Amino acid sequence: MMKVKTFLKNNYQFWLKVLGILGGSVLLGGILLAVVYMLPTGRIEQNVAESAHTMRAEGSHPTITATAYSMLDNFTDSIMLLESSYSGNEAVISKSMHAFRNHTESTDPVTVLSEHYLDNKSFTGTETYNRYWHGYLILLKPLLIIFNYDQIRVINTVCQVSLMIVIIWVLIKKQQKILIIPFLLIYGLMMPVALARSLQFSTCFYIGMIGCLVVLLMPQKKRSHGLLFTFLGIGIATAYFDFLTYPLLTFGLPAVVSSYLWAVDSKGDDWRIALLNLCKLGVCWIIGYLGMWFGKWVLGTLLTGENFFAEAMSSISFRTVGVSAEITAVFTINEVVSTNYLLFFKTPFLISTLDFWIAMITLLVMEIKQKLTKPNTLSKILKNMTYVAIPFILIALLPLAWYLVTTNHSGIHYFFTNKLCTVSVFAICGMLCAWYRRLSLK
Repeated sequence: MMKVKTFLKNNYQFWLKVLGILGGSVLLGGILLAVVYMLPTGRIEQNVAESAHTMRAEGSHPTITATAYSMLDNFTDSIMLLESSYSGNEAVISKSMHAFRNHTESTDPVTVLSEHYLDNKSFTGTETYNRYWHGYLILLKPLLIIFNYDQIRVINTVCQVSLMIVIIWVLIKKQQKILIIPFLLIYGLMMPVALARSLQFSTCFYIGMIGCLVVLLMPQKKRSHGLLFTFLGIGIATAYFDFLTYPLLTFGLPAVVSSYLWAVDSKGDDWRIALLNLCKLGVCWIIGYLGMWFGKWVLGTLLTGENFFAEAMSSISFRTVGVSAEITAVFTINEVVSTNYLLFFKTPFLISTLDFWIAMITLLVMEIKQKLTKPNTLSKILKNMTYVAIPFILIALLPLAWYLVTTNHSGIHYFFTNKLCTVSVFAICGMLCAWYRRLSLK
């Protein structure tokens, strides 16, 4: 713990850079939103109107297949579309900070789209959603100038599959083929079809996977400081683009890759170094995530003269308790954890995951048997494996910590917060792979 305190107190130049990056990100984020709100909304509204047919046909939360839990969130995607097409007379700064959207007599966004664009009902008012950055708008608004919602879904599918192909190619080039199956498993467990068809599900997937890619590509000599700034950037990007889905995944997946590379590349077995490295990355991610979110409230308050903190604090208080005013229910941590994990594993990929774990354990046992040539060898091997396992175990427990803190949010929105369980699976896979690589290299 002393080393963590030293890291926090004695690296003045590092912290100045962190504050500079964070402050610059807040300013850049605000500028980019202002720029896209200057775009004409004529073509955007035409494509949103075409998208209303899909929303009416599918409804708010359609399920793709009964064989695996794959509920979509058209409700939130409709909010994103309504925000993108908003063309009120407010100043650009006000629009970019408040994220206005129109509503009819109904406030359900799917119904609003259907009633206005298909039934010709007039908008009767506006709503704001100012506690989030809504950074996805810097991509979604330009896309909607050319494409409708269904076409963007196709583009999203191509991009996600292409990203996975790039990751596999990098793993081969970096001679880390053993991680290919774990990456494919977690992609499958997240239900790729649902992932591609719900825009709001996609942000954390992209940030988490691109984060893994950056960690894999970073030269070993530059990881000491490079990873700290990488995780700072990941936290910033998560706060900017995400709609509060399963943000901790953007830390968990790259952290597993980082811990794996440390276990494979390091010559020492000091678990305290691994734990210290993990804590440093976690601190940087938290600073980026919370700092960027806080920056939105500060920027919004300064630019509009309104108190953005009031709504934000009210929402935080509501989302972190066990009582839901929305559905009049009390959520216990046991219910939230069991619901999220059980639904996450309601997929055929569970069998493949278990098969991989069994295969890896079998290989480990065979490798250990080959090493048992000297006295006390087994105890040394088990001790080494325990040291290697510590950071992976902590990462695997992160979803539990998130569900404990956000009981209300994870209880209501279990159909996408369950994707955070990916971190637990990936951490176990990473630990098994690290064990095998350590044993096979010695």
